[in-house]
Amino acid sequence: MDFVFKTDDVKAPERFAYWSDAVCTSYTKLSCDTDNKQAFAGGIALQRFANFGSSKVWGSGQVVQRRASDITQCDDESVLLSFQVRKQCEVRQGGRSTIINPGEFAAYRSSDPYRLRLCDDFQQHVLQVPHCALRKRLPSIDSLTAKRVSVDVGAAIYFSIRKIIGLGASSNAVMRACLEDTVIDLIATGLASLENGQTKIRESGQKILMRARCFIAENCNRSELNRTDVSKAIGVSVRRLNELFAEENSSIQSEIREARLQGICADLTDPRLTHVPVADIAFSRGIENAQHFSRQFKARFGQTPTRYRSNKGWAIPNLGS
Repeated sequence: MDFVFKTDDVKAPERFAYWSDAVCTSYTKLSCDTDNKQAFAGGIALQRFANFGSSKVWGSGQVVQRRASDITQCDDESVLLSFQVRKQCEVRQGGRSTIINPGEFAAYRSSDPYRLRLCDDFQQHVLQVPHCALRKRLPSIDSLTAKRVSVDVGAAIYFSIRKIIGLGASSNAVMRACLEDTVIDLIATGLASLENGQTKIRESGQKILMRARCFIAENCNRSELNRTDVSKAIGVSVRRLNELFAEENSSIQSEIREARLQGICADLTDPRLTHVPVADIAFSRGIENAQHFSRQFKARFGQTPTRYRSNKGWAIPNLGS
């Protein structure tokens, strides 16, 4: 959903009050101040996605503050990132202070007081993402606020994010979710550059599951393949991987079993393999116990492997198994 707030059509004496309300509506409870309220001008073009907000902001010089009293009135847990497009911005939080120039960016948390000093005729692109989502990728995020990400890194990150936001506006829900994860990954990558490679970025759960499923698909024909092999191959613990699969009502072992069954289904309906016995097809796909396999297959597809082959793959899967 898009929102646009501009002072152009507001009477001069009411512009700054209108602006202050627009800032709070777009981000969180804040206070704004400026040296010249009568001549103030500004605008916000805001896009809201499922997991983050993206806005272009421009206007007169001002000071924006998130005070302790603001936090008690509106306590949210998000991280904001200011990508400077024109002029300068000073960012202060947690006893740290930095100045960002065009092409650079800095982060700040909404759950702690912060202060922004924006130059006259500034332009920024501001992203607002959930603190919990960013912290999963970058556990050290709280120590990286009010630190300047250089133009070499910042410009590349900003260019990529702008492209992704453009794609997300016209994509379906599944693609948008993937794109939003990518935006958070890019932000984490940019901020990790502040620690000279000492920070390890954690992958999103969906990316871990995707890598695990790819590995399983490529190796499920090995009869000895087990959950330890899978977890080692993608670099996460068995417990962590099973927790991620559990969120989708699955497990490592059931994913291995499903990959083998799907491979067997494909072979049973392959006209080039009509002469190959069902048992041999099952063994070639990593199955060791023929009787156990037959029971699993019937529980999954509602018929025996032989009947499935004669029906040329027409089956009603037992989705409850």
